[in-house]
This record gives sequence, C-alpha cells and structure tokens, in this order.
Amino acid sequence: MKVQWLYPENRKCGISIYSHDYMRELKNKCTVIPQDISTVADKVEPLLIRKDSADLVHIQYETSFFLKKGRDFYFRLLSKIKVPVIVTLHEVYEEFPQVFPKSKISGRGPLLFIKQFVYDYKHPLQTAYLKHCSRSFGADLILVHHRYHKDILIEKGIKPELIEILQFPVKKSANEINFKWKAGETVLLGSTGFINPGYDYQLLFSVLEKMEIDWKFVWIGGLRNNENEQVLENLKQMIISREWQTRFIITGWVSDEKQNELLEKLDIYLSLFKYRSSSATVSRAIGALKPVIATEIPMIKEMNECDDESPVLAVKKDPESVIWVIRKIMEDSRFREDLLWKVRKYSENRYFSNMAERLLSIYGRFCR
Repeated sequence: MKVQWLYPENRKCGISIYSHDYMRELKNKCTVIPQDISTVADKVEPLLIRKDSADLVHIQYETSFFLKKGRDFYFRLLSKIKVPVIVTLHEVYEEFPQVFPKSKISGRGPLLFIKQFVYDYKHPLQTAYLKHCSRSFGADLILVHHRYHKDILIEKGIKPELIEILQFPVKKSANEINFKWKAGETVLLGSTGFINPGYDYQLLFSVLEKMEIDWKFVWIGGLRNNENEQVLENLKQMIISREWQTRFIITGWVSDEKQNELLEKLDIYLSLFKYRSSSATVSRAIGALKPVIATEIPMIKEMNECDDESPVLAVKKDPESVIWVIRKIMEDSRFREDLLWKVRKYSENRYFSNMAERLLSIYGRFCR
C-alpha cells in the first residue's frame, strides 16, 4: 500500500508535528510518500498522482495551505489526483471566531451581491473554506477529530456517510506518573502551544492573582506567525505590570525534546480556552501523564464522555472554580490518584501507535 501524505513540512506548525508523528508510526506498516504542501503550490500543473505512483492521497487540511497570493488552488490540485482522496480536517468551523458571519449579511438584489463580493475580498480564507466545504472538500472520506466537528459538517450539508471520527492521538512522553509537589512547595503550573487570542489569558491572570499558595507559571511555546504579535505584547505588559517577570515565563518556540522536558516538570496543566482549543496541546499534556484542568468547551466535554477514562477536569470559566480544582488536586491524594489513573488509561488506548493501526484499516478500505 502506497499513501501520499500532503502536509506542511514547516515544523513550527502543529499539523506538521502531527504528520511527522503519524508517518513515523505508519512507515513500518505501509509506504508513506511525504509531500510538502508548500512546494505543491508552485507545481500544481506538472503534478499528477496516478495509481502507479500512489494508491491514495491523504491531505492534512488547513485552508491557508491552499492559498497562494490570495488565490485558491485547492480544487486545481485535486483535479491532478487520480486516486482516492482522504482529507483530515483539523479544525471545523460553524462560524469563524472574530469574523462577522457571511450568512448574516443583510440586503437584497444588487446591494446584497456587492456586500457579499466585498466580504469575499476581505476574507479570502473564510471564503475559500466555505467553497471547499460546499463541495465536501472533494474527498472520498473526511476524517475529523471530534463528534461535534462531524455534526457541524452535517449541518452544512455534507453527507454523514462521508465523515468519520478518528480521535486525536496522544503523544507519549512519560512512562510513569510522577506528581512531585509537596506541601509547602511552590506549585508549577503551565500550558503549551502557540500564543493565540483563543486562550483566556484574563481568566488565567485572575486565577494566578487569587492563588493563596506560591506558584510559578510557564507557557511552553511562542508565536506561530506575526498575526498574534499584539497578543504576545499585551501578555508581556500584563506580566510586567504585576511584577511577575520571575514567576511567569514564556519560553518561545522550543524543540520537541525540550517541550517534553518542560512538561515533565509541571505539576498541573491549565487549558483555559474561551471557545475552542487545539486537540494537540491537551493530548500532549495527557501523554505526559499530567493532571489537566480545562474550561468547558465542546472538545473537553466530548473527551470526558469516555466512561471511566475521563482524563480532564472540566471547570467553569471563573477563577474560583479553577482554583478550587487546583487545590483539590494538590491536597486530596485519593482524588489525584484516581484522576491520573484515568489519564493513563485514556493515553494507553490512544497513543500514536494504536491510532496508526486504526488509520491503516481506513486506508485498506480504499486500497483493495
């Protein structure tokens, strides 16, 4: 079986890291042909993927990958693929955060047409995504990480039988549970990922301000692109104004190995998102066998529907709720041990090695 895997090679990208981890597990089970999407943009015309070069193509989708100088080449690329196409959607949007919904544009006739034209011009990413979605992403099968992703796609008119849920894998970085904090010590809190406006930094700072025990916080990560420079600048100013420079650390981008090392040192992981979170960051913390506290968003609610494997402590978006759970983890050893047992159980069933076997069985349906 030969699978061409289209993905971004740039390793400062969660989808790239995800792809490398999956391909590493798949390489001993089938032939994986990596193809950097950024190079495809320059050679769509000569590119032709036929049965003699691959049995199927697996595209790791993010709309921005398929725009070059504002022009959408996604369906032009698909026209060059003569084998089955599987598309993994890493994000699924009902409405785009911080963007006025196109569906709510008012007006009639020429006025409505002009408004929609201007909207498309100003929002090329959203426009391209909606176009791709309206044609089911040109896929023979769409993979999503969560049930609520599938529900959104069905509401947008994609046939249910075309969509399959394959949960986000857990990246193993710890073999044993190792909760080191002792009474009277400083508790080390942290989070990982790109600095982004989706994280509820106001809630985080309210939690830290009201904590009665000594703490340090480390954000393991930095900027993905220049778009969020102002978010980072605001964050730095919030740290300086509180004189937390020695207590609140932002590492910037670190290697995979360094991230594992820093995660291992954390006592408690905080995933305090406003409306949606990256599956990768939470799964990474679970793979490090850490207690995870997360705000109640659809992804977290779904993860916690796993019967006796609910690996994350979901909290309301207020500082008192977060602080209460932090103290519960620190002070109640039986509660903590039960939680970490669930974290381990959840991890063992979803390591990349296990999920690669499930993905391989999906490939097999298209490679007979």
